[in-house]
Amino acid sequence: MIFPEPDYRGPPSACNGFVVAMRSKLIGSGRPCSWEWLIVSRWGGSGEHLSIGWTSTPAPTAEAPLSLTPRQTAFAICAPGSGTGTPATFHFAACLPQRLTVAGDFVPAHGCVRLYGSGTALRVRSKGICLDPGLRPAWDVEAARGLWVGEFIEGQPVRSTQATASMSSIEMWNGPIRQS
Repeated sequence: MIFPEPDYRGPPSACNGFVVAMRSKLIGSGRPCSWEWLIVSRWGGSGEHLSIGWTSTPAPTAEAPLSLTPRQTAFAICAPGSGTGTPATFHFAACLPQRLTVAGDFVPAHGCVRLYGSGTALRVRSKGICLDPGLRPAWDVEAARGLWVGEFIEGQPVRSTQATASMSSIEMWNGPIRQS
């Protein structure tokens, strides 16, 4: 599957694990434009695993609701040679590896995902075909990280839900506000 280069560019994503909400836009489907929240996770010793969970929750704004839950999830493995200097590329899997489970219904798929940028500028471009046509239609989506209290990023301090919920949006993106 060949992707045209997207308009956004940036350094490749770090291999740190994460679980983030992304506001996705379905493109080129012939259907009306729709926005949906995805939960995108990356994990593994070298960041070699990626999952995309469709929540079926509309995404009218850039702030995700706390209660996001994946309804259907596709699993992907980092492509050989996907490294520094290029966007991280992952290929969807037709089946899950032994002893691996995902949230929601597993979506066996063919296609790929490209991960661009890092931190607040994290973006995803994904194109795929579900191998079980009754489960979900083919997709071509672009997604950008949104504000979500439920996110986790490896290497960052974990804050209590109460403290995180009371933080301003500026603090969530830029860290605590320091007074001089």
